Amino acid sequence: MARQGEAYENFAREFISRHRDVPRPWPLERVLVATDFSPCSLRALERAEEIARRVRAEVVLVHVAGVPVAGIRTAVHAHAAAERELAATVEHLVHHGAKARSLLREGAPEEEIVAAAEAERADLIVVGTHGRTGLAHALLGSVAERVLRGAPCPVLTVGR
Repeated sequence: MARQGEAYENFAREFISRHRDVPRPWPLERVLVATDFSPCSLRALERAEEIARRVRAEVVLVHVAGVPVAGIRTAVHAHAAAERELAATVEHLVHHGAKARSLLREGAPEEEIVAAAEAERADLIVVGTHGRTGLAHALLGSVAERVLRGAPCPVLTVGR
């Protein structure tokens, strides 16, 4: 037990010695937030907007459309609807004083979110989590989890 206490003391001592001066703020210029237009991604957008406003960062809202399987007409309609909703959301953010823009990408969500973060030089990725567990998680996986593993920057996950 004494060794564990000693390890704690060493950790605290090291941390304090490294941070004697007031740490500089984390330079946050671009917050990329992924949306699938679900309630989970709405909460992620709200959190991303809150963070971006505090540090005067830009919000980059990204939606990834899956590869169309239902037919070209349905895919075109879904793409147009996504563009409209992204534009309306960005307009609202800008109207309320935020710096914001959107991206619409196509492909596997986790790959495209990571690629967008790299291309946009995002300082933070914000994603919502659906909170699936058990069989649903095993079968469907977690986009947030895969983004976290491949991200070029910190990731904030926002749960239910």
